[in-house]
Amino acid sequence: MKITIPTYRYAFSKDVVDTLSEFSRIHRYDKLCDFKKHWNVLLHENRVLFASEHDRLVINGFKGNVMDALFKSSRFYYRKLHLNRHNSTKPVNKRRYICLSTKFLHSVDKHIEQTISLKLSACNDNSNFISHVNPAASYTDFCTTHLVDIRREVDTLISNIKDKHDSPLSSEDISFKFKKTYKNRFYVIQRKIGGA
Repeated sequence: MKITIPTYRYAFSKDVVDTLSEFSRIHRYDKLCDFKKHWNVLLHENRVLFASEHDRLVINGFKGNVMDALFKSSRFYYRKLHLNRHNSTKPVNKRRYICLSTKFLHSVDKHIEQTISLKLSACNDNSNFISHVNPAASYTDFCTTHLVDIRREVDTLISNIKDKHDSPLSSEDISFKFKKTYKNRFYVIQRKIGGA
């Protein structure tokens, strides 16, 4: 028996990422019209690489315009990544690590597994299943159904910080940590269940 959960984000292959990153580094200062000209040359020179990437993404269920996604990644993600690296003179402050309790993490895992199992539907062959669950919607449901657990964990975090005499955490930091932890654990459980 295999359970499949739809993918909502698709990653490019390493070769494509390397190609896009290098292209964006070289053309990071180009105006849009020049960037597009060089982009068309890149597509022509690497047509086999991009065609195989297109086929791979379509086979994995990507439903958008692959070439448009590649262009946007190159122009708006990788290019800005290189611009920010070379234009940044001030040191980046690392985010403080926030450790959540094991009890809270177990409640997150249990909720994810229950949500996946509640949304199961059989495939055509009745030996495989698909779960139409969205990580964002699942997290929202967790926040509404496990409010007591969340409040308890926030209180624990605040008391631990006071005991260590650390600077206080903002509500945004705590909220970000809960959301990131939930979605990361969702991904891990999804990979474990799907056997990937």
